[in-house]
Amino acid sequence: DFIKCDVEGAELLVFKGGSQSLDKFRPAIYFELNDVYTNRLGYRAQEVFSFLTSKGYRPHTLDAKGKAQAIESYVAEVEDYLFLP
Repeated sequence: DFIKCDVEGAELLVFKGGSQSLDKFRPAIYFELNDVYTNRLGYRAQEVFSFLTSKGYRPHTLDAKGKAQAIESYVAEVEDYLFLP
């Protein structure tokens, strides 16, 4: 019911590879994301947002108290994201 993903830029590959599991189990997903790492693998961080939102996930950041705050799109200044189904 929860995935923490720390793969230094390979997030899109992991999520696409686990696409059927995401569809079936609908876990919350927490991961670090930035263009520095994703660019090394030939894609942009926004593509992770697009992929997960196309599967019905909603992006969030966590405030200083750990409370989830909904956001609309990738924010370059933020590195940790929580996606909820």
